[in-house]
Amino acid sequence: MLGHLTVTAWFAQLDKASAHVLARVNDDLIARLKGERVSSVHLVNNRVKLPDAGARDVLAKIMRDSTKSVACVTVIIDGDGFWASALRSFVTGLRVLAPGSIDLHAHASIAEVLAWLPPEHFKRAGTHVDAGQLERLLLAGKRWQEAEALTSKA
Repeated sequence: MLGHLTVTAWFAQLDKASAHVLARVNDDLIARLKGERVSSVHLVNNRVKLPDAGARDVLAKIMRDSTKSVACVTVIIDGDGFWASALRSFVTGLRVLAPGSIDLHAHASIAEVLAWLPPEHFKRAGTHVDAGQLERLLLAGKRWQEAEALTSKA
């Protein structure tokens, strides 16, 4: 966590059980911030499959329940081809399933997020996110994903 921002690096498919864990983390953070708004970044790579139906339902509920507490959500989709296109479509679908005041985006790179998120979070939440600290945190998350990929191949 970086102030009013969380970063989640995904290592596998988001299923219903892990979506419930995400919901609890989101609820705990919202409670700690006592009315201030939070944003989040999710790192996914080509090892992360599309969420299953149960997870999609939980994610839509999180979005609907968090409209007053969450400012921005972005998913960095690290990859291309059919998989990345399907995941971008999924993110777009979440916006339709849970319309509200959360600004949900899919980005292709850390650079895109660094250009978009700090000013957008400030506009929606009124708190500053340091782009340099965010970049370091996102790069650390990417390294965790890469290390996990190497570990699971061994």
